[in-house]
Amino acid sequence: MAHFGSNVSGNSAKKMSESDGLGYIRLPKNLGFFNPPMDAKVTLDILPYIVTDEQHIDRDKDTGSAMVGEQWYKRPYFAHRGIGPFNETVVCPSTFGMKCPICEYRKELLSRAKTDEKAAEEAKALKPTLRNLYLVLPIGLKDHEERPYLWDISQYIFQKQLDPEILEDESRAIFPDLEQGLSLRIRIEKANFQGRDYADIGRIDFIERDQQYDPEYINDLPNLDEMLIVLPYKELQ
Repeated sequence: MAHFGSNVSGNSAKKMSESDGLGYIRLPKNLGFFNPPMDAKVTLDILPYIVTDEQHIDRDKDTGSAMVGEQWYKRPYFAHRGIGPFNETVVCPSTFGMKCPICEYRKELLSRAKTDEKAAEEAKALKPTLRNLYLVLPIGLKDHEERPYLWDISQYIFQKQLDPEILEDESRAIFPDLEQGLSLRIRIEKANFQGRDYADIGRIDFIERDQQYDPEYINDLPNLDEMLIVLPYKELQ
């Protein structure tokens, strides 16, 4: 049974105080990636999934967040970018509580960083970044059917903007609930970093859904915990 509300807002508060598809994502059949349009407003329903990973980054007994067997609305993970000769993005094994040779190597670099500028730069480049997977259903959006998509987006761009909106009015924390949830009206703005355009979040509003979902719909939704591909330690090494 879903317990959205206090556990969602509790998780947001805590975070503020503290294959197919891509090479690192195993995309299930009939599930595409959500690529939001630039300089537009989009309406999304963020849908939950049933957590199966005991190492889930959001798992918190105090707030009831992301407990195994319960519904949750996002799958956080750590990623390393620019790895190997092809500058690949890989999932950091620490996401699942495992050892990461990249993090171990970075720790060695940090020990030399004060006196070695090159080591400091390399350590900075290898720092893992926090990202999130969401199941989203776009409403009335051109070029997207009204069905679930996978949204893979940086914590900094989206969740960091969402958390304060949840805490401003904790009644909004029910938004992922299938039967009582809210739609998110999001303004997408074009931004540029190092010559590359990307979709930034300008504003998030919570609005009444046009219609709610049958609670049994959760059984048809894919498991976000099973989509991340973690390479073996030796291969990453």
